[in-house]
Amino acid sequence: MAEATPDPNEAKPRPAPNFEGQKPERASIKPGAPEWRQARAGGKSYTARPLPDDTSTLQHGERKKPRSRWLLVAVVAATLAVSGFVWKQDSLPHWAHPWTAVQQEQILTLTPADIDYAATDAARAALARGEIPAVLANADAATRQNILSGKDHLYTKQLLQQNEQGILVHARVSTGGVFLGEDLLTSERPQGTTFPAGPDAPTHFHFTVEQAGPAGAVTCWVRSANGGVVTTQPMPAGASADLEVVAQ
Repeated sequence: MAEATPDPNEAKPRPAPNFEGQKPERASIKPGAPEWRQARAGGKSYTARPLPDDTSTLQHGERKKPRSRWLLVAVVAATLAVSGFVWKQDSLPHWAHPWTAVQQEQILTLTPADIDYAATDAARAALARGEIPAVLANADAATRQNILSGKDHLYTKQLLQQNEQGILVHARVSTGGVFLGEDLLTSERPQGTTFPAGPDAPTHFHFTVEQAGPAGAVTCWVRSANGGVVTTQPMPAGASADLEVVAQ
C-alpha cells in the first residue's frame, strides 16, 4: 500500500503549556476601579471600607435610634405619672387620704352594759319587717343578719374627749372591712353615730384632725360603762390615729 503523504496545510498539534516556575498573571483590572479593589486583585489582604452609598451600617444605626427614643419616652412618662400621684396625694386634705394606721391600734372590749338597747330594738324590728334601718344603710348583709339574730348589737359612744370650740375631727367607721360612714365631731357634737359591734366583728375608728382648737391638740376616745377606756395620743391638726372596739 502507498503511504499517506502528510498535508502541509494541516495544523500541527501544539505542546502543552508548562506553568512550572511561572508567576500567575495579575487579574485584569478595569481602569478607574477603586484602590481597595486593585489592592485586593493584587493579592494583598485588605478589609473593605464602607462606601458613601453603603447604607447597611447606617440602617443598623437608624434601627437603634427609634428604640432609644421609645425608651426615653417611657422613662419620661413614668416620671410624670409618679410626680402626678405624689402631687395628688399632697394636694388632698389629710382626712381624704386612704386609711392608714399611723399608730398601734388600741382595742376596747364593750360589755352588755354598753349596748344601746333602744337603737338595737328599733333596728331589729325594721329588719324583721324587711326594711333596712338608716343606721345600717352601709352595713353588709352579714352584719344585718347578726343584728337580726341577736348576735351583734348597736352602740352609741362619745368619741371626742375635749369640749372646746374650734375643734373639727373626721371619724371614719368600719366593721369587718366594710365602711359604715363618717362622722364630723365637734364640741357641739362629740358623740359619734350609732355603730354595730360583735365578738366576731370589731369596729374600727380612724380619726383625723382638721382643726385642733385653741389647745392645738385633740384627743379622741371610746369609754366603756365598766370603766375601760381607749384613747388616742394628743393630735395636732393634720394628725391621725386609730381605735378599735369589740363586744363580748
